[in-house]
Amino acid sequence: MWPVGNGQQLERRRQRAITLLKEGGARVEVARLVGVDRRSVRRWSATYRGHGVDGLAARLVPGRPWKLSARQRKQLEIILLRGAAASGFESDLWICPRVAQVIRRRFGIGYHVDHSGCLLRSLGWTAGLWNGMRKASSAGSSGAGCGLKKARGLSGWLVFLDERGLLLLPVVRRTWSRADKLRCSGMSVVT
Repeated sequence: MWPVGNGQQLERRRQRAITLLKEGGARVEVARLVGVDRRSVRRWSATYRGHGVDGLAARLVPGRPWKLSARQRKQLEIILLRGAAASGFESDLWICPRVAQVIRRRFGIGYHVDHSGCLLRSLGWTAGLWNGMRKASSAGSSGAGCGLKKARGLSGWLVFLDERGLLLLPVVRRTWSRADKLRCSGMSVVT
């Protein structure tokens, strides 16, 4: 199980355990006081004996490297900002399968659909459910909620357009956009 806390908190806990050991505390008692297993205290003690205080320091765990280079990621963001329609898709909504397809076409790198969301988050994009009813949160922009009010006022229908044709009910999708740019396209009011 992964320990709870950020790097500094975990480092302080390891240092506290070593301090308690130096004061003569038994490993089992120290483990109980800091809230860990006795084997963790034994491991920290051995690390401290071998490497000193530096051995207890918090380290950044880098994880797996990105498949796309930094330059390719910048190019991808430029492509994404142009919109999905500019990349040959019928609607202007970015969904993970489309992003994976663009990466494969443009860079020749296979990205799993589920992992393209991690890439988008690292680029500063946020996910949201687009169902045509979400109101745009930024001032001055009109969202689908405004279209719904307009349709009610005109006694009309709100029609959603996507690559499958006309819909009277919104299709709920997880779409991606920059946090500062909300997209709500493909909607019209029919009276």
